[in-house]
Amino acid sequence: MVPKAHRIGIEYDLKSKELPEGAEFVAYSGGAYFFSTEQCHYALDEHLDCIQQISTLCRCRMVSRYEQAVALAARSRLYQVDLSGSISERKLKKRLLQICMVNHNDCLQVLICRDRRAMMVQLGEHSLILEVYNGKCDCDVLLADFVGRSVFCLVYRNEGVDVRIAMIGICNGYMTLLRNDLFRKAKTAKMSRAVGCNDTFLLTCDDTMSILRFDPLYCVLVLLRQLPVNVEPNCEIRLLDQDRILKVYAKENIVRAVFCILSYPENVEVSIPVDGKSKEIIAINNLGKEVGVLLKADAKNVSLLQFIPPKHSEELILFDNKLNVDRPTDELCGLICSGKVALNSQLVDYIMDNNLLPCAIECLKSIYIPEREAIRIIARDTKLLRVLIQHTKGDEHEMIMAIRHQMSIEKCAEIIEALLDMLDNIEEFGEHQMHCYKRIIGFINLLLDAKSFNLQESNMMKKEWIERLQALVKHCTADNYNLQSLLSFTTSLLKSRKSKQKTDQNSLVVSFPISV
Repeated sequence: MVPKAHRIGIEYDLKSKELPEGAEFVAYSGGAYFFSTEQCHYALDEHLDCIQQISTLCRCRMVSRYEQAVALAARSRLYQVDLSGSISERKLKKRLLQICMVNHNDCLQVLICRDRRAMMVQLGEHSLILEVYNGKCDCDVLLADFVGRSVFCLVYRNEGVDVRIAMIGICNGYMTLLRNDLFRKAKTAKMSRAVGCNDTFLLTCDDTMSILRFDPLYCVLVLLRQLPVNVEPNCEIRLLDQDRILKVYAKENIVRAVFCILSYPENVEVSIPVDGKSKEIIAINNLGKEVGVLLKADAKNVSLLQFIPPKHSEELILFDNKLNVDRPTDELCGLICSGKVALNSQLVDYIMDNNLLPCAIECLKSIYIPEREAIRIIARDTKLLRVLIQHTKGDEHEMIMAIRHQMSIEKCAEIIEALLDMLDNIEEFGEHQMHCYKRIIGFINLLLDAKSFNLQESNMMKKEWIERLQALVKHCTADNYNLQSLLSFTTSLLKSRKSKQKTDQNSLVVSFPISV
């Protein structure tokens, strides 16, 4: 049965740019669209303004950008542009398949070594062999990117049509192969990261689409669901999140976007008029809160269409595939408390937009709330911070990632101030004050871990914060590991940022991990 289409209007922005003659699209990386001519490469931002122009001796087909540092690669040449703009060139005996910048200086390379008849990953002087070939030395790289902090994911299809997923841990320039799993056999395969979240992926193999999510605890891509492929001509499919799919159709003078919730039979469809007759979808990316669709208008011109995905069917949020969100507050609270509703971004947005404070409190108390949604709630209403401290549980790594992506520097500073005030008035927590005392310390630790560099760069790191922490730790006993770890971590990190020296090797920094 074909899903019904619910047509709505949408606000959008459309920009156009004339490219140099012979320019071809290379990739989207580090917030920039890269195009190349025979000896020149151009980086365009989300306004299609040229922010970088790089000249090389040959046309490059691979690119990776880390802030202002860029790596470009052809078949056996690697160019790196540092922060000062100087270009270095390396000629390789091995054949490059893909590159990925690890930091400003280091570039991870996926290579084919014909001498060893192997596919390998190389970082500096260190390398890992992933495949040894008997026949033709070749493979298709489907994804080569970081999926977590210090976890690099390489998805590839080898000569035997095996689609494999390799996870590589990276620490201090060294690589460790965590796993290299066979996913399935396929004649054709392609993969993309979800537009709306960084930890979810769409892997299409032959006639099946698989939705995968990165699990940081086990360092593995977990299969969430599989769907049959039903792609029409001139259509590109992307995940918005694990529950929603975006289909974009490019036709003459119009772009049609269809938003599908996988568990609901009705789609939301929008049609956007565009200039030019010949349209080809080049790339679909996440541009902040917007979706960016890069289109090729003709041989010389490209257009960038930007829009915010609409809430589905007049803000429908599905409970058990039947119920919508338009319910009394007490009933909605009951559904959240019982775990009968998915605590996703749609529900959190609805609750916070409508100031449903009891529902927000139930979300923070729920054991099912994802870390990123908990952080989004307190970032929008810091009065709920006390509830988070008392009740919300979560993975430390996920909390740090959520703080980095969901919280501004100003909001982080505001929350640190509020937490320090809570420490000064810890008796207000009554019989739970010891429990909350440890959790406040732990949460300050996570905030500083996630945002200390940004706070320092923005001159928002206050000296009195450190002084207050020093006053707290002055009389602490050997059992106060959380507090000692926090102070040691904070002072050594700030010292290293200020003096540009290596971080102080105090064992308290790593010996006692904080759990929230």
